[in-house]
Amino acid sequence: MWTLYQTASATHSRPSDLLCVEDRLAAYLFDSAVTTFGRVIENAVQEEVNNGSPTQPKWERKYTLLQLLSQDFKLPYDRPKKKPTEFGNFAAHGIAQILAAAEQGTRGIRRWEYKPDEP
Repeated sequence: MWTLYQTASATHSRPSDLLCVEDRLAAYLFDSAVTTFGRVIENAVQEEVNNGSPTQPKWERKYTLLQLLSQDFKLPYDRPKKKPTEFGNFAAHGIAQILAAAEQGTRGIRRWEYKPDEP
């Protein structure tokens, strides 16, 4: 996935176009996954820690690219202090956050369910 992200970035292409994904929804979801993965790796590889003293800092990379791309490696995640069901909390993200907002009766968000016509 890292190679695909780099190739797509270098050629200014969508990852789904490089792999000929024809379904528009699948292409969008695939592009989102590859882009998110690539940005997380890029940001993590730039992270630095001070291994020196406050008066004589010695900044070093926190992670190596090889470490980040290892199958067993997991980035640490600091959980937000809010309850996961609260609207606006990062723990309740994506569609779960939208549905939680709809359940709270937030203005402008409506929950829609498809019900087929009865015969």
